[in-house]
Amino acid sequence: MDNFNFDRNPPEDRDRDDRRRDDGDDRGRDERGRHDSDPDDGPQKSFPTIVMVAGLVWIAVGCLSLVNMLATFAMQGANPGSNPCAGVCAGMIGIAFLVCGYQTVTGTAKDTIGNSIGSIALGMLQMLAAAAIGFGGALAGGNGPRGAPPPEALMIIAVVVGLFGGGLILAGLLGIAGRTDYLEWREIHHPKRRKRPRRERDDRDDRDDRDDRYER
Repeated sequence: MDNFNFDRNPPEDRDRDDRRRDDGDDRGRDERGRHDSDPDDGPQKSFPTIVMVAGLVWIAVGCLSLVNMLATFAMQGANPGSNPCAGVCAGMIGIAFLVCGYQTVTGTAKDTIGNSIGSIALGMLQMLAAAAIGFGGALAGGNGPRGAPPPEALMIIAVVVGLFGGGLILAGLLGIAGRTDYLEWREIHHPKRRKRPRRERDDRDDRDDRDDRYER
């Protein structure tokens, strides 16, 4: 009498189990690569301090710009007929810096280069404005038109505007200096999701369809 070897698992079942086991191993390796708490990764990279400082400066600038907007609107209310463009511009700048500062300190900004360049450009404009106000006040002396601010007030305004611009330039330089560390930190804590090639996805779908038909 012939000896029959009854295999409990047909070849199709074994192939399907092997594929599922391989897929599970691949997913496990991917998960270990994505999680930051893997003990094999060693010490974790901390958030760059200089980038944090730059983000806090941008938030402070945004808050001061919003305060400036409210003060401008208040003065325009006392002087009907004045142009509200200055207050609107200050408010838009304030909102922009609040958003970019919040994204920077929370690590959700994709990069720091755009915010840094914009900060430096606006800071340079502020420095030019401060120089113009200061020189204008110094040249005018006490011979300015009636109703104009006194030279001392113009000098104080020039100093404040200059400090405002200098802070923006400093924050931009800090953002550029810490850009490499920030991108490395984001690569660890917010890695990009890799998409599987289309052909690999199609092959996986075909295998799943064959498995479903076999189970039926």
